[in-house]
Amino acid sequence: MVKKDKIAKGQMNLFEVKATNPPIDAVKKITVPRHKRSVSPKMGFKESVQLLPKQTIYHDFAADDQLCEFCGEALKVIGHTAGQNQLVYHPARLEVMSHVGTIRKCVHCVHPTTGGDVLKKSSVPKKPILHSYASPSLLAEIAYQKFCLYVPFYRQEKSWHRLGVVLDRELMSKWLISIAERYLQPVIELFDKHLTNESILHADETTVKALESNNQTNYLWLFRTGKDYEQPIIRYLFSESRAREVAETYLDHFKEFLHCDGYSGYNIPRLTQVHCLAHIRREFTDASHTKHTTSEAVNGVNFCNKLFKVEELIKQKQLNGKQLLDYRRTHLKPLLDEFTEWLDHHQYLTKAKLGKAIIYARKMLPSLYLLLDHAGLSISNNSAEQAMRIPALGRKIGCFLRASKER
Repeated sequence: MVKKDKIAKGQMNLFEVKATNPPIDAVKKITVPRHKRSVSPKMGFKESVQLLPKQTIYHDFAADDQLCEFCGEALKVIGHTAGQNQLVYHPARLEVMSHVGTIRKCVHCVHPTTGGDVLKKSSVPKKPILHSYASPSLLAEIAYQKFCLYVPFYRQEKSWHRLGVVLDRELMSKWLISIAERYLQPVIELFDKHLTNESILHADETTVKALESNNQTNYLWLFRTGKDYEQPIIRYLFSESRAREVAETYLDHFKEFLHCDGYSGYNIPRLTQVHCLAHIRREFTDASHTKHTTSEAVNGVNFCNKLFKVEELIKQKQLNGKQLLDYRRTHLKPLLDEFTEWLDHHQYLTKAKLGKAIIYARKMLPSLYLLLDHAGLSISNNSAEQAMRIPALGRKIGCFLRASKER
């Protein structure tokens, strides 16, 4: 049996703090607007706080306490104490905003055509979704929580309920699909046009959960621009299939270099595949972590690291164009030749992890020689894999897709 703590009669609460709010006339507020400079992730806490709007509240004595206790004369302000800064959080709140137009009538005129009253009606903001309570700010917050904070709709339901409104997941899903089809589809089509007009693309795909799908496994495909594209475009494409037809249909007008991991779904005759050194290294890394680790697997990892180091130095030196190609031909080509020779003359067991790594590397490595003639190509497909981590994170915390067709 748990004993209850006894409190002696008249004992004060250690954590009880009585409110000591000064009279209204003793408080003066001055607000400084937010600085135009944007917050960078590299900033420290204190530096970022300096960019926020600042409100200074001056606390003074009540009128009766502004007199000298000895002579009774008014005390003169000679300065202020150092400010005690606090970072204040203002909780979100909801309200219904009703936009009402005004109808005006000219009492002096008759309409020359109809003979009726001369009326004029003021305009009101158009709703993003007709016959809906959804405002731009509400839709933006739902989308932000879903796609930036990875908060699924079933968890958003509870948050909105705490703010005082019953907003179910079905309605939120319909709203976002509606605005995507109405407002974002033209933008997506423009992005698709720019993307497929490029000469170098990266591609990847991963499994996703999807509601209202006949398939247990569905796929999210990714296509993005190459490293030299000034404003990167990343396109996610949902499909119930992992078949080659998905990539072939989307890349219908694309005819040049495609960075990928060697998956057969990218075997499109008109495209030139450029494979990924990171995948080759991963195979040798896995082989080096087996129970029967050999120095040969470690050698494979080291070859890959040397090749990556050359590309890292190119980035540090900020080389491009002819300078970049000359540097690759001088430093990258000898390493590729050495790695290729090592793979060709190495004995291995086909079923062992090391053997599988060597077979994979023999198949993928030749395409990396294309880097010697094309400065815009990358040595890995890491940029696509990194972009795929965004939906992968949502998948881990329970976010679902809902689609009955490719989007």
